[in-house]
Amino acid sequence: MKLNSQRVRDNINHQKVMESFLWFSFSKLSQEELVSNLKEYRETLRKTLMDNEKEWIGKKDTHKKIKDEYIEDVKVVIDNETDKNMLHIQKIVKELHLDKDSWKLRLGL
Repeated sequence: MKLNSQRVRDNINHQKVMESFLWFSFSKLSQEELVSNLKEYRETLRKTLMDNEKEWIGKKDTHKKIKDEYIEDVKVVIDNETDKNMLHIQKIVKELHLDKDSWKLRLGL
């Protein structure tokens, strides 16, 4: 039997490598950093969603009052959905017990 390094290349799962890197990186963050990142992400997400909706409604041939009402409605929906998603993320992070070796267990390493 001829030994060949192609076996290694064939057995590397690039998706798993990426996933393990993300978990590894995530596990290096302190609780304070996680909370800070979550808050920053929430604000970035809200702003991006609002900007997209403002741009979309701005292109519509609709009366200004209707556009303003739409933006007010969307703001409430975005706030509610963003908060709901952040709570979900917090729950998952808490359930994952992200100590320095948990990422290895999650990936079966």
